[in-house]
Amino acid sequence: MDIAGPMMSEQERRARAVRTVAANARNADDLVELLDMLGLKATDVHPRPGRPQAPRQHNKHLSIAELGELLQHI
Repeated sequence: MDIAGPMMSEQERRARAVRTVAANARNADDLVELLDMLGLKATDVHPRPGRPQAPRQHNKHLSIAELGELLQHI
């Protein structure tokens, strides 16, 4: 396991925190509440540069970016 620790940028730390919270949230309301408690936003997660985004397939889970877009409208 690679622990980047202090060498990790603040943006990457926040993105990892949001991904971790999203993976453990029970539902969207739980996610919003947990992120708010931590002072995070779903939009803190941005696609990594140079990493191609696969097209979304029907009946698949939402990506973090898609979830962030949905939560902005709440």
